[in-house]
Amino acid sequence: MARCVRLVLCMIIVLNAVRQIRTQTKCSSFVVLSNDTEESCNLDQIQDPADENEAHRIPEAMGDVLPEDFMEQGELLTKRKVIRFISKIWPHGIIPYKFETGGRRFTKSKSTKYVQIAMKHWQRYTCLEFIDIHKQRQRYASLRKVLKHDHYLSFGTGQGCASMVGYTRKHAQPIYLREPGCTMPGIVVHEIGHAIGFYHEQCREDRDNFVNINMELVQEPGRKNFAKVVTHTEIAPYDLASTMHYGSKYFSKNGGSTIKARDSNLNFLLGRRIGLSFYDVIAANNAYKCSGKCNRKTAPKCENGGMWYKACECLCPEGLAGDRCEQIDHSWTISGCGGIVQISSDNEVISSPNFPGSYGKAKCVWLIKSPADTQIKTAVTVKNIPRSSRRQECHHWLEVRYNLIGQNGPRLCGANGFKEFPLSSDNLVLLRFDGSKGHVKTSRGFQVKVQAIKAFNMGDRLFYCDFDTSVCGMTYSSPTSDLQWRRENWVVLGPYKDHTSGKGTFLVEADKAKKNGSVAQMTSPDFQVSSTACLRFWYFAYGYHLGQFRIYTLTEDKDKKVVWTLDTNPKTRSWKRAQVELQSQGMLKLIMEVTASAKWGNYAVDDMEVTIGTC
Repeated sequence: MARCVRLVLCMIIVLNAVRQIRTQTKCSSFVVLSNDTEESCNLDQIQDPADENEAHRIPEAMGDVLPEDFMEQGELLTKRKVIRFISKIWPHGIIPYKFETGGRRFTKSKSTKYVQIAMKHWQRYTCLEFIDIHKQRQRYASLRKVLKHDHYLSFGTGQGCASMVGYTRKHAQPIYLREPGCTMPGIVVHEIGHAIGFYHEQCREDRDNFVNINMELVQEPGRKNFAKVVTHTEIAPYDLASTMHYGSKYFSKNGGSTIKARDSNLNFLLGRRIGLSFYDVIAANNAYKCSGKCNRKTAPKCENGGMWYKACECLCPEGLAGDRCEQIDHSWTISGCGGIVQISSDNEVISSPNFPGSYGKAKCVWLIKSPADTQIKTAVTVKNIPRSSRRQECHHWLEVRYNLIGQNGPRLCGANGFKEFPLSSDNLVLLRFDGSKGHVKTSRGFQVKVQAIKAFNMGDRLFYCDFDTSVCGMTYSSPTSDLQWRRENWVVLGPYKDHTSGKGTFLVEADKAKKNGSVAQMTSPDFQVSSTACLRFWYFAYGYHLGQFRIYTLTEDKDKKVVWTLDTNPKTRSWKRAQVELQSQGMLKLIMEVTASAKWGNYAVDDMEVTIGTC
């Protein structure tokens, strides 16, 4: 009965979504688990590359339904029987397939064509080979002796879009593609991604470092789709742009965001269906060991974020070229601008051509590199680039790739002022500038300030919360009911924007009903400390006679200790950074406590983290 209800819902969603579709597809994160079936209804309006500017539009869509044979163990979901990862891989990377001719046959000729396009897309960028067991009968017969199985993919219609995950060792492994919506090339690429072993990116165990999941907004039938699954995270970095990543509003109760990138600048990447991303390609090539036969002595050593793929060649991030990705791709540039810039701890400035004069017709790429043990701080200090006020699109644009060099970054235009980006994920940043659109009058352009900063290891993080979509497992424990911590995006006597991005939310103990002596508390989840850890956070204090703000540590033995306090009469009028070392062994909690002394003012907190080691 439950399956029937899900299938009916899929049909309704498909029929409503088909009217809006302009599709293609993308996906990543390899699964360890076996016999995973998924029914998907994720038909989202596709954003063409031409529309990728700072006014990125996030489409609404429904996502996939996980199988019912999962059981819950805390937050992490695992299979009743976990099998070795290698058993999910199709032997030799060869995938036999056929198109159904019976009741599941496609009724539209384009459906078969689009499936073939999707398979060719996978073949182009990986060592996978798809064999039609009917049209390539002779080759298939010879391969069966090597493969030692008669398993194949079976493409045909069905209720919604559905696929098993990985090589299931069954005779016929169906991929259900309801016409016409589910047969669009991008969606087929996604479903094939499941069939070759990929699971949803947002289910990775390390997802909390990159996205916030707002479970309060997730519809009950879809909650398992947001649970963590045991995956092989080492084959590729977490990829917000993966074709396997859910969009921001999948399974939403009210149209609000169920998923948000921790870095709000990158929300536009979620749920895209425009083919394989750079890191999807890398993940598939690593999982199937496509470069396993390469002669490491003679094969090129890829540089600048490039990686081996397929036939021992370097796959370069867009904007770079050369056998080793060692140079700028000058086939894309105009007027000879750009280049490779080596930086240190001193500030370096990158400017548009002829700055502060008009840049003329220009297309440029800059690769900024810092020492191996550093990250790069990037800030756009001047920006005057034409944009369309009517269509909310950039005529010309500056793209800043600071997260992953092979992943699209935000594209900026307009005449807004200073914008600082989070530190780069490694020691590389790529800038691309396109001022080539002919009928648009050029302007001053831009200046970007870059600086090398000593690197921070994300893996050393024990706890982090930016409070943008949730309180990250923290619990309200206020002794008095007239004062509570709560999430806000601004308060009258306090911050008018958050610290993280200026567009999110922060934690504040503001309440009109608070009285002298009122107490607000928040308690963090447990985290393990072996000897020393560092607590860092940003705080905002504004008003008169604010009372006392204290942070305690609480051990498993209920030993409560004050580690930080602020009880003077501060009026910061801006976000201030605080840090304190925590000396302990075992499980710890943090308790944030404010004891109020007046109504006129508030304490606020944002971007709290605990990391391994000294501050």
